[in-house]
Amino acid sequence: LLYLLTCTRDLNVEMNALIFPFCFLFLAATVQPSIYLKVRRNEHNCFQNDVASGILTQITYKLELLVDTLKKRPEGQKNFSMTVVIYDPGNEVQLSRAYKGQGQVYYTSTLSGIHKTCIEPNFPDSSAVTGMKISLDIKNVGSRNYTEVAIKEKLSDLQLKVRRTQDQMRLIISRQRYADGRERRFRKTTDAISLKVLLFGLLHVVTLLTIGYCQLRSMKNYFIAKKLV
Repeated sequence: LLYLLTCTRDLNVEMNALIFPFCFLFLAATVQPSIYLKVRRNEHNCFQNDVASGILTQITYKLELLVDTLKKRPEGQKNFSMTVVIYDPGNEVQLSRAYKGQGQVYYTSTLSGIHKTCIEPNFPDSSAVTGMKISLDIKNVGSRNYTEVAIKEKLSDLQLKVRRTQDQMRLIISRQRYADGRERRFRKTTDAISLKVLLFGLLHVVTLLTIGYCQLRSMKNYFIAKKLV
């Protein structure tokens, strides 16, 4: 924002008209998207994440209770959590766990496709609690947690950079293959729909021609029977 205001203040009007779009793009690129959910008791929310196989996904979360100010605040305000259940593309449970306060959730996709994440809040037994605000920031950070890799395999900084580069190359290839597969499936679906539409159109034309021919023949026979021709 400071960078954007500086651009607007220091340059003249004509230059601002040229620079402002680039400042806006710079600001948009630096802001991380987040999801804010407000849920009540016995409610759950689900969202989808379409990723290739072998991708490490990081979900940063923060939980806040929504309390009715007219009622007595609950004593155990820390006794609340959320249950996170993650389903793979085959609708199999990949992760199911309760999380409190704020922190991070990690999972690695085992299959390429749409992974569904469902969140259900767990509230304390208090009538003053009206709901829960859940802040989420979802990132596909890569294929490994490199801090754990460096500690486990005792890698130097250079070795860790080489390992990261190799994994990034594999990750790019995996994503490209997944995108190509989706494109091929989409093309097959589009071709199949186009063929069905074409066949339906041809059938419709043939039906209209047949009906028209039958009507003309019927009218001709009628005129002949009435000796009008």
